[in-house]
Amino acid sequence: KAPVCILVHRDPLEVARSLKTRDGFPLPLGLALWEAYARAALSGSEGLPRLLVQYSGLVEDPVGTATRLSERLAALGMPIPVVLPEAEIRDFVSPSLRRERSVAGEARELLTPVQAELLRLFEGQELPANATPGPLSRGARELLEASSLQTKTERLREASLRTEVAARAEDVRRFTGIVAERDVLVASLRGRLAHTGEVRPPPGPTVPSQTSDGPGLAVCTIVAKNYLAMARTLCRSFLRHHPGARAFVLLADEVEGAFDASKEPFELLEARELGVPDFADLACRYTVLELATALKPAFLQHLLETKGIEKLVYLDPDVCLYGPLEEVRRFLETADVALTPHILEPIRPDGRLPDERDLLAAGVFNLGFIAIRRSPAALALLDWWEARLHEGAYLDFGRGLFTDQKWMNLAPCFLDRLAVVRLRGYNVAYWNLQERTDLVRTGEGWTVGGEPLRFFHFSGLNPDQPNLVSKHQSRFHLTDLGRAYRELFGRYVRFLGEEGFEETRRLPYRYSRFDDGTLFPERARRIFRELGEERRRFGDPFRTGSGSFLDWLRAPRQAESPMTHFTFYLYRQRPDVMQAFPDPDGVHALAFHDWLVTHAAGDLGVEEPWIESFRAVREQLAARDA
Repeated sequence: KAPVCILVHRDPLEVARSLKTRDGFPLPLGLALWEAYARAALSGSEGLPRLLVQYSGLVEDPVGTATRLSERLAALGMPIPVVLPEAEIRDFVSPSLRRERSVAGEARELLTPVQAELLRLFEGQELPANATPGPLSRGARELLEASSLQTKTERLREASLRTEVAARAEDVRRFTGIVAERDVLVASLRGRLAHTGEVRPPPGPTVPSQTSDGPGLAVCTIVAKNYLAMARTLCRSFLRHHPGARAFVLLADEVEGAFDASKEPFELLEARELGVPDFADLACRYTVLELATALKPAFLQHLLETKGIEKLVYLDPDVCLYGPLEEVRRFLETADVALTPHILEPIRPDGRLPDERDLLAAGVFNLGFIAIRRSPAALALLDWWEARLHEGAYLDFGRGLFTDQKWMNLAPCFLDRLAVVRLRGYNVAYWNLQERTDLVRTGEGWTVGGEPLRFFHFSGLNPDQPNLVSKHQSRFHLTDLGRAYRELFGRYVRFLGEEGFEETRRLPYRYSRFDDGTLFPERARRIFRELGEERRRFGDPFRTGSGSFLDWLRAPRQAESPMTHFTFYLYRQRPDVMQAFPDPDGVHALAFHDWLVTHAAGDLGVEEPWIESFRAVREQLAARDA
């Protein structure tokens, strides 16, 4: 008889992360290796009976997987192997072996279309009978070839050099990290002292009076309370270079007595005051990032139409200015809108992130900056943008969405007078550092690429770990970028400390709680969205009591079932869990709730207060079955 091939498949992102942790491989290279191995498995088993085993199921439920595998082999007429006692299987296969985990659907956001198509073959319980390997994709082939270009001699020489340099490089990096952490600590202490009234180190020149529009530019940004220190830093830096101008902040949150808006270096508007239709519905469906971006066009339009502003600049809160935006002022003399592209040069393939495909997914332009002149064309664009963002501001690569940003790919189609700002000193950030490494300190200013640095976008920066540059990239450490960049980052971290970063970073988000203080689970936003028009019956989704959304989340999905609507949604997010516990309302209820208590936080990001409610149900089920 023909042999039977047993193919064990592991999620490609878990494979890539494991290779990155163990061998230092960049994620794209790890995904390329997964593709190569998957195609090799299909090629080597072509024409033979195949059984597919999911690695996640094998590790999480080794006994059940072994039992089902024996049954499937028997159905093919194969001798049934001896099945070891359950205790021995569990001793041999432990869930702790699975050190890397990915959320359902997460891998698809990083795979190429060709790899995503390959993954679909492996996602079920059976491989399609006609599954063929197909050729290795071009991108994977190029990455694998690039990784093996060095000869053995070259690798030995490189290893020798690395050994020589490693100690010194590590010393330098460790020292730089210590200095950066010291800067954060000092800045934090100074900020705390400032807020106690003992000392108030000036973050910059005194903020000028905001009674006029100054030279004609105004600035605005959008934050939740935990980003107040960023908003303060941004506005002070803008006002320093544009004396007499006005600064506005939209709070996609509620003040709740956390700070005194009259003492801020900006004019504040709460999101509820903006008059956006179905605001509570938006605040429930969207994450804080999605909500902030969804409100952007309405906020810009409100300022242009009610504040007498002719030229308005929106900047993300994690931006800091280092010079006046003179070029923008000139662009807006004739253009209706000005945008900055993410990059000005092709990115050389190096296996690091972000690459050009990441930027294709995120959008051509970075919407951490947009400048608008009050004109019929600009206002019409804002109308269109606001309408699209009412339902389309999700961060959902699978649906081709990236918050508010990707919609602006269409701006050149709609505007006759669009200025694409191709200046190296604008919107410098992690996505274009590879083309702008030549930052130079010049007296009180800075230049990059020989042009004045106007603003740096500190997107993804963790002030506690400035050496990482941004959590969204893998190309640079701060130590790789030179002294000028280290000074720039150190100063920004210091500014944040002076503006109360340590105090404001922990301020709670109003729309993360129901009105009785119960934590609003982030996963519930997706549930609410998927209810469609049915969700209208709840009224304000944040209210509590009879007939509320919270009441529905907690209610049994059917009579006598321990499964609530919330836990049933979590159940449906994991096909492997559905396979392991096919009857969660009945015989598998206790086992499923055991899984929830153990894994829902790590695997699905469910918050601890809700895990506690799962624990209570599990105890009731255990008592019932005792």
